[in-house]
Amino acid sequence: KMLYNGTGVYKDLNESDVWITKAANSGHPQSALFIGSRHLRNQNYEEAIPLLKAAAEGEIPRAAYLLADIYYKGKGVLKDFETALYWAEKSVADDDPKALYRLATILYKAPAPFKDKSRAVNLFEMSAEAGNKDAMVVMANITRSGDRLDDETNWLLRAATLKHSGAMRRLGAYYIEGKLDRETLSPVWVDLVKALRNNQINLKETSWSTDEVYLTTPEDYINAAERLIRAATIGIPKAQFV
Repeated sequence: KMLYNGTGVYKDLNESDVWITKAANSGHPQSALFIGSRHLRNQNYEEAIPLLKAAAEGEIPRAAYLLADIYYKGKGVLKDFETALYWAEKSVADDDPKALYRLATILYKAPAPFKDKSRAVNLFEMSAEAGNKDAMVVMANITRSGDRLDDETNWLLRAATLKHSGAMRRLGAYYIEGKLDRETLSPVWVDLVKALRNNQINLKETSWSTDEVYLTTPEDYINAAERLIRAATIGIPKAQFV
């Protein structure tokens, strides 16, 4: 790795490969992970999988996580939920948030007999509490209940604080629809307005449009105007123009 990073010596990737490959072939798990990950990035799955297996069997959770992803998505192999679960279980040894999220996803989406939604929800929550913003959005979806937005909003706010565009988009839509007020959104208001003004997130025009096709009564016009004002307030340029 000194040759790879140029630490104390001139960088030499070819020479670095020689030494890391020797170490991997001698059973050094970190070296197997290093070379295997590079093959994976280059989509050389036939080369990557044996090296990652050697690393995972050497108690490297990251290697198990990569193998779970390979078999879950069918990267260079047939999709295999059973094998994906085997490696996903090994990948959560150190409670890494991404590994917890991957295992939860597999358990949630797998066919019987591998599906376990109850455990999946617990793992999604563990991942979210450990800081995984994608898991926070999943928890928002799971806790959504009719017009009651308390739990869903709390998870969305946490994800939006970490700049999750999907969470910010949904919060913006809820504000325009009058389901949430500015005070509730205060933790992320500045970032939300900035993201909308910079076109980093996009709200569907149907959430605030004043298209006359949908306006048939005075109440419709009032509701449309209120949505339009909220859309302009939150920073949507076209709404401000209208």
